[in-house]
Amino acid sequence: MIRYFDEDVRIVKEDLLAMPVCDIANAPKLFAAVISVFIDHETPWKNVIDFPSDSANVMIGKSNSVSRRAKEQNHSVYCLPCVSHLCHLVAKAAVKATPKPVEDMLVDNFYYFNGSVKRKQEYQQWCNADVLTLIEHIETSWFSLHQAAEKCSNQWEPLYANFNSSPEVEKSGKVQGDAEYLRDVKMKLFFLFLKYG
Repeated sequence: MIRYFDEDVRIVKEDLLAMPVCDIANAPKLFAAVISVFIDHETPWKNVIDFPSDSANVMIGKSNSVSRRAKEQNHSVYCLPCVSHLCHLVAKAAVKATPKPVEDMLVDNFYYFNGSVKRKQEYQQWCNADVLTLIEHIETSWFSLHQAAEKCSNQWEPLYANFNSSPEVEKSGKVQGDAEYLRDVKMKLFFLFLKYG
C-alpha cells in the first residue's frame, strides 16, 4: 500500500503498489522484495516517509528486520507497527486472561442461532427484540472479536432471557453453559470492556 499526493487531481490517494511473492519470510528476502518493487516503480528511498507493517519480529525487530534495513536506506523513515494489529493483540491477550471462554461463547451463540430460522424467530417474538444480529468470531480475523463482542453486549438482556428460558437449559451442553455465562455479572463486565476497550 502506498499513500501519495496526486498532482493531477490534487488529492492524497492510497493504492496497492504491488504484491510481490516472497518464498521465504525472513528479513533479507522480504526486504529484497520491497527493494524490487521500489526499483520497478523508480521510487527512491528519500521519498519514503513511513514504513508500516504488522508487529512480527521479522518486520519491526531491533536488529535483523525489514524496518531496520529500511532505516539503513533512509534514516528519516518512520517504522510503526500496525495499530489495528496491536489493538487486536491486546484484546486477544485480555480474552486469554479471563477464566471464562469468551471466544467459545461468541462462537456458540452465533452457531446456535445461525443454524435455525426457528430459533431466530422465537428469539425475536419471545424477547420482543429487534432482529438478532450476531457476528461470527473468527480467531484469525483482527476485528471480529471486537465486533462480535459488541453485538453480543448490545443484545445481552434478550440473549440472557432467551437462553435462560430455553427448555434446553436443563440439559448439560452448550445452551446450559451459555445461559450460565449470561447470568455471570463478571462475564457481562468483560464484554463491556471488549465493547468499549
